[in-house]
Amino acid sequence: MRGKLPPPFLFMKKFVNFINFFVDAGKLKGKERRGWLAHRIKNPESTASHTFRLAILSWLLAEKEKLNIERILKMALIHDLCEVFTEDETPYDPLLPKEVDSEENQRKIREILKKWPKFSLEQKREKKEKKFKREYKALLKLIRDLPSDLKEELESLWLDFSKGFSKEGRFVKQADKAENFLQGIEYWKEQGKIQKDLWMRWAKEIFDIPVIIKFVGAIEKKFLKKDLLKRIRKKEEMDSILDFLIEVGKLKRLKRKGWVLREVKNPETVASHTFRLALEAWILGRERGLNLEKLLKMALIHDLCELYAGSITPYDHFWPKDKRKQKEILKIWPRFSKKEEKKKILKKREKEYKGLLKLLSLLEPKRREEIKELWLEFDKGLNKEGRFLKQLHKIENLLQALEYWQEDKSFPIGPWWIEAKERVDDPLLLKFLNQIEKEYGRKK
Repeated sequence: MRGKLPPPFLFMKKFVNFINFFVDAGKLKGKERRGWLAHRIKNPESTASHTFRLAILSWLLAEKEKLNIERILKMALIHDLCEVFTEDETPYDPLLPKEVDSEENQRKIREILKKWPKFSLEQKREKKEKKFKREYKALLKLIRDLPSDLKEELESLWLDFSKGFSKEGRFVKQADKAENFLQGIEYWKEQGKIQKDLWMRWAKEIFDIPVIIKFVGAIEKKFLKKDLLKRIRKKEEMDSILDFLIEVGKLKRLKRKGWVLREVKNPETVASHTFRLALEAWILGRERGLNLEKLLKMALIHDLCELYAGSITPYDHFWPKDKRKQKEILKIWPRFSKKEEKKKILKKREKEYKGLLKLLSLLEPKRREEIKELWLEFDKGLNKEGRFLKQLHKIENLLQALEYWQEDKSFPIGPWWIEAKERVDDPLLLKFLNQIEKEYGRKK
């Protein structure tokens, strides 16, 4: 029953399955999207990073349609989970070579991508059905060991997204394509490898939800209209949302500083980190009976401040220049007096809050206030959702550190265990943390 702890054995088994699910979902952090690889985009986004911005985009636009925001956010978070066990697919896939790296195949791909693929209605139906069956099978494999009620919820949400049974399902389906469209146009502007005219034609054919049509129009105005026309037209709220989402999209490439300092190969980005934290907040917050809409929103915006404030680590103010000393320092968890700790927290909060406000200045006042309030609730732990997420954040950091440690046993895992054990006191999260320790103890 939600909010109550089951018997110890069942509780332990459930948490083992949660850990396995989160680890599998985390594989999307490093999975580069096939469409961008085919277009030879440098440093393309991952599936997890795409999902991060889709969730925020869906939230901001869905409020205009008066839809169920909690359902929208959940659907956005799980829409591509099937890709853990199956490949991402593009409209061109039936025509493309499976391998995209060879020079001969690259030549073929370039020719194919110059035209939008044309299929008969029968071919489209067959392709769509094959894709659905493959992805559905992969999703069921991913969620098979989860508690039955959670498994049913995830399956139902994914089917709604795939088939468009509800207004929310149809909305997220088009929001997904709108995020793809925005990312494609950004890559075109940056690298010039996208056929923008084909993308515009595609956009005009598939979108029929008014607020998404308006959003796509804002993209066209910003990126594709002449400067004179942009100056003539007054900036509207949708233009502000677009500017905000463009800035938020930069977190797809912003690597987390803690991993960079430790010289991790292919470290996660802020966007991909946020994706899994939001997924964990939903699943574990559900066990605690928390306000999931608030919790999911809070998870999605908790690190937006890092775009302008940068990532701040406990080691920053005494970081040595000598590389050997740096490596030694990273093996320990830094200790401070209560006075120093308080000063450090206030300084960090001030810098991050200033960075957040700079980003939020792009939005209209109402949206700005909501996100600012959510961030303060998280950072200061002002309510049960904020306190829960702040502690869960430490566990997600530990889980990611353990994954890096498994890949490279020289990774200094000790500080992450110390931080989690010192900062987590929520009863449910403590039990979850203990189960992580048991599982990784066995793996050790």
